[in-house]
Amino acid sequence: MKTLVHLTFAAAASAAMLATPVTAGQDDGIVVTSPAAMTEWKADMNAQLDRQMIRSDGYRNQAVLSAIVQIRFTLDEAGKPTNLQTLHHSGSRRAARVAKMAVRNLRGFDRAPVTGALDATYQANLVFARDPNEGTALKAELADLERARLAAGDGADVIMLGG
Repeated sequence: MKTLVHLTFAAAASAAMLATPVTAGQDDGIVVTSPAAMTEWKADMNAQLDRQMIRSDGYRNQAVLSAIVQIRFTLDEAGKPTNLQTLHHSGSRRAARVAKMAVRNLRGFDRAPVTGALDATYQANLVFARDPNEGTALKAELADLERARLAAGDGADVIMLGG
């Protein structure tokens, strides 16, 4: 069976980010310059992340992964992901490893339509599913995790990939 990889984020988090200015740190503000451009950029980054996830899984002949992985990261001076931190993962350590490797290989943050993109904090929420039904259930679980995270006041200044 072919591995199904889904990238999802809580719609409320993405909508809130596009509707209001987002701040990172105490002095630097991050403001989305164009909601349409942000949607396009995020779609490009998601497609790239999908490709990187497939490339990063060196165990293609093993069982298909089933997991939710949340990775938070910043960018180095060259615009490459650094300081990767696994916030949550359900499932195997293999899924967390694949997710981190895929995020580490992302490029294109310099094209983000926000001010202060290199100083921002990002979060990638990845869902690995064996089939569409499992994907739907894991996406619902991820949405619950995101609602709880936002209700706790964590991440109002985080740029979410996905959409």
